[in-house]
Amino acid sequence: MLLVRKDFIDNINSKLTYLSMMITNSSSLNLLELNVHAENFYASLFNHIFNIHLENINTTKHNVASIDLIDNENKLFVQVTSNARKSKIEDTLKKDILKNYIDYTL
Repeated sequence: MLLVRKDFIDNINSKLTYLSMMITNSSSLNLLELNVHAENFYASLFNHIFNIHLENINTTKHNVASIDLIDNENKLFVQVTSNARKSKIEDTLKKDILKNYIDYTL
């Protein structure tokens, strides 16, 4: 049983690593289509794992700064980004749009 679980986790890890590498490579060429698909993928993944209700905010509002996924029921939002630099996080936290979501958790 432990071997099956380890194989399963290793397989998930490999697939997520591959996705990350593909997004990094595509982003460096300014090809962002995969980034958009990743938003929907991560919404589904997090909804399943954490039993929440994230949805892509672009379905109701187009290009909201700092917010990609939102769960209004649990007052939660997520930014899906291929940039994990400190400056990106700081810029995200400074956006005026976040004042409209003061009760939400990023």
